Amino acid sequence: MADLLDVYVFRDPSFAPDGNTLVCIAPRRAMKRFMSKSEVSRSFGGCAVYRQSLWSTYVGVWGDRNGSRFRRFLRERGAELAIHKEPPAKTRLLYWTTKDKRPPVRSLPGR
Repeated sequence: MADLLDVYVFRDPSFAPDGNTLVCIAPRRAMKRFMSKSEVSRSFGGCAVYRQSLWSTYVGVWGDRNGSRFRRFLRERGAELAIHKEPPAKTRLLYWTTKDKRPPVRSLPGR
């Protein structure tokens, strides 16, 4: 049986002033079994970090295609996803990073 991982997919205007960008995040502690924050950043050319409280953070990506790839990578690593169509309660964008160019990563090596 696969491990269940909560994934949140929602719109956030923080990334584009003229629109609502799709964001896909997962709890960092629970996601660590499948993919590290550094792997997310390396594979997507950056990442978004949201904070709910001092001890509760979420890591993910923004953009429709990146969100789809993020969920696929998690599934390939054995996660069964429980997708929520709203942000986690009381979360806010802490920071986001980006590189000039996204590397051409089609899949992640197995763990």
